[in-house]
Amino acid sequence: SASKAMAQAKNKEVAAFELKVAQKQSEYLDRLRTVQDSIATAQQVAAIGQDAAWWDKLIYNVENLGNTINNYAQRAVVATETKVSEWINDVIRFVGELIFQMSYYGILVAQRIFMAIM
Repeated sequence: SASKAMAQAKNKEVAAFELKVAQKQSEYLDRLRTVQDSIATAQQVAAIGQDAAWWDKLIYNVENLGNTINNYAQRAVVATETKVSEWINDVIRFVGELIFQMSYYGILVAQRIFMAIM
């Protein structure tokens, strides 16, 4: 029961750390979006001015479609990296818990066998 309590306590600690990591990754993604949007807006204002007509903005956006696609691709890569790291962490935790449970029950079986022998 002590080992089970210890394992549950450590699982809670790991869950708290994972929550912090998820928050940091979310903050990073939001910051990336903010920076990319501000850079794109600054480039647009520098190229066509602050009071550009809608057709000027449309022409600018079509000409700079590659940059827009690149920004969205970077955002997608960051989101994908975040999810993949979460999945890998889940798999590693599952394997670790599986090994722990197997060891725990193995020790109990060995203890029972040795008690029967004694």
